[in-house]
Amino acid sequence: EVTLNDIIAPVGGDRQGVGGPDEYGYYWFDNTNPAGPVFDWVDISDIGQDTGQTGTGTVGPFDLGFTFNYYGRDETEVSICTHGWLAPGYVTNNFGHGSPLPDPADPNNMIAAFWDVLYPQGGGQVFYHPDTLNQRFIAQWDSVTHSPTYGVYENPEVFQIILDADGTILFQYREVRDAGDCTVGMENVDGTMGLTIAHNRPYLQDGLAVKIMKVDPWLTAPADTTMVVSGGSAVVSVDFHPVNLTSGLYSSTVTIVTNDPDNHRIDIPVVMDLLAPTGIGSDELPKRFAMGTCHPNPFNPSTTISYDVPAGGGRVILKIYDLAGRRVRTLVAGDAPAGRHTARWNGRDDNGRGVASGVYLCRMTAPGIEETRKVTLLK
Repeated sequence: EVTLNDIIAPVGGDRQGVGGPDEYGYYWFDNTNPAGPVFDWVDISDIGQDTGQTGTGTVGPFDLGFTFNYYGRDETEVSICTHGWLAPGYVTNNFGHGSPLPDPADPNNMIAAFWDVLYPQGGGQVFYHPDTLNQRFIAQWDSVTHSPTYGVYENPEVFQIILDADGTILFQYREVRDAGDCTVGMENVDGTMGLTIAHNRPYLQDGLAVKIMKVDPWLTAPADTTMVVSGGSAVVSVDFHPVNLTSGLYSSTVTIVTNDPDNHRIDIPVVMDLLAPTGIGSDELPKRFAMGTCHPNPFNPSTTISYDVPAGGGRVILKIYDLAGRRVRTLVAGDAPAGRHTARWNGRDDNGRGVASGVYLCRMTAPGIEETRKVTLLK
């Protein structure tokens, strides 16, 4: 189970290989992060279509083969620029050069894996492949060189951008020769929102994978693989985290990807209607920080931990430890509003792995208190 805390690291931890969010909620994280993507090069040089570019410029649009939601806009086509970026939809032949993102100046709506002055006429090619079977679109810059010096094309780069139908973006770098002054990042259609992953610094390297995804911090769902036999079923638990949110309607999507060719992707809409507190006066709020019970206890597959936050709110940290004192899971780490709250532990560690049966310690730390409860997992 990959949660927001897994990606950005617990409070006080190392935000390694991660950045964001932007105003829309996009985060990026690379394979130096414990929850990062795996580098898995998908070579399309033999099966992809050559864009035919012999000079610098933008070509397209090309059909994606699916609908790709990008900053809230549903796109079915993509344009590709020799200068290391693509754009959902159609953009003019304005390819610019490597400013930090977002930037209202053209070009906009960019997804930039290696925004620099790249020239395919130095011997490289740009390929694209609508992989409809796996519901993804792959663009690959294959040995595309940098701006020539004294007529000599140098430093061929090999990298790719993969757009997935679930809205995620993956950059992969097989061969990096000169990444000292490029821009890596993304921005929306008018350049008012976006992320800069790297700008004019030596960040890129061989074997690097960078994933970009929109994270709804109020919703987490399992990211593991479950085998379901024909005619069978499986239970998937979705967690809601209505902490530090104003009242209102929140919507998101849980996507299930299968190997069924007729139902490769199933999108399940999820809606949370968060109501304003009613009927609770200040004299009815908890008087102090306190940790409640873990129920059920013993448990399988999950237990719910209750805790109180007094008027004015405050910072709460709720973690699971084993009996040797090693941290197993961070459940809560942040400011909480006044009231009575719950957190659920599903018997998994911070890396999404199921832990062994046994006794664990659930510890709450808040201003003026540190309380611990024993909880037993039975399998």
